Amino acid sequence: MSSLLIAADGHYYRDSKDCVYVESVFTSTFYSRYLDSFDEVYVLGRMEKVDNPPVGKKRADGPGIHFVDLLPGRGVEGLLKTGVANRHIISSWVEKVDSVIARVPGVIANMTASACEKKKIPYAVEVVVDPWEYFAKGVHGGLLRPLIRVMWTARLKKSCKCAIGVSYVTERYLQHRYPCSALLGDPTSFTEYYSSVDLPDDCFSKPRTYGELNQITIVHAANSFSGNAKGHYTLFDAIATMRGDGYDARLVCIGDGPSIGDYRLYVKRLGIERYVTFTGRLPDGQAVREQMSSADLFVFPTKAEGLPRVLLEAMAEGLPCLSSPVCGIPEVLEAHYLFDPNDSGAFAKCIERLASSPAELSQMSEKNIAVARRFARSVLQPKRSSFYQRVKQCGR
Repeated sequence: MSSLLIAADGHYYRDSKDCVYVESVFTSTFYSRYLDSFDEVYVLGRMEKVDNPPVGKKRADGPGIHFVDLLPGRGVEGLLKTGVANRHIISSWVEKVDSVIARVPGVIANMTASACEKKKIPYAVEVVVDPWEYFAKGVHGGLLRPLIRVMWTARLKKSCKCAIGVSYVTERYLQHRYPCSALLGDPTSFTEYYSSVDLPDDCFSKPRTYGELNQITIVHAANSFSGNAKGHYTLFDAIATMRGDGYDARLVCIGDGPSIGDYRLYVKRLGIERYVTFTGRLPDGQAVREQMSSADLFVFPTKAEGLPRVLLEAMAEGLPCLSSPVCGIPEVLEAHYLFDPNDSGAFAKCIERLASSPAELSQMSEKNIAVARRFARSVLQPKRSSFYQRVKQCGR
């Protein structure tokens, strides 16, 4: 029986029946991809105990998928309260399993990589975001942000050098910023690249044929509403500009989070509350695709990413997409559809131009579907499985 320990930042809920729930994308469906190579998967997770299943949350555990409970806590205060105890739990668990994969960067993943190095236990990493960009000024706040930015960047560079295997969600960007030993010529280590997205082969739409858009419906989606990290305020300003220019622009925002109240106040202050819809958090899959299928464009002025899953999902739906030139996004979208994430005027101007360019919109739809097919489940899962098999072979 082969066992794998996965370290990924996440907050989970365990009910009185010992079932585990989560509000993010890290459900049992996500973790089942590791079961192609391992018999048992153990996930390190900050766990909150609840009496009943939380409303709106999804099951995270399942056959072969188990959770190792860490003490819950968010932010710096939570880390100070739980850090020592969680380090002890992690340190003991890296010795109990055959293989370890840390989805870096992240508090729990960083702790796990450090524990493996101290105990000289082989481990692999999946690099999913650039901490230097993620903690840049204007993306996230906090007095300790500059220090965390430097520390996490240094930690990721070290993990990529020390890990036996490193996978990246980008094809080039993260590899250039955080080269692993295999890329530097070490024949004993290995590397791969694949996105975290899950696009079943039957989820790809047919290319759209556009006419001129008298009403423009834009969709945006984010796993968490937090400040302007995903470009919400930029997009609100763009909608206000377009309506001021005489365009019937409307916006649908998928997701939820701590900033939802601030967003509602902001769109009301701009006088566009009638034209902005907040759907709340939707189940993965069909519900999200339905919202996307009824929109004309997907616009995502994000400030920091690895390679955003939601962008690939929108491309698979055949939506023309605009975004920002950060991290891995230029690997999938052409430069003239990428704008500074703070430049609402540039986004508004491009959308206004596209509204009267149906041939270009139709061409964008066709191209985006073709690009998204490179990330189909049938393409990515063999790459993941190959990587996991090599991790398994290097395990204890």
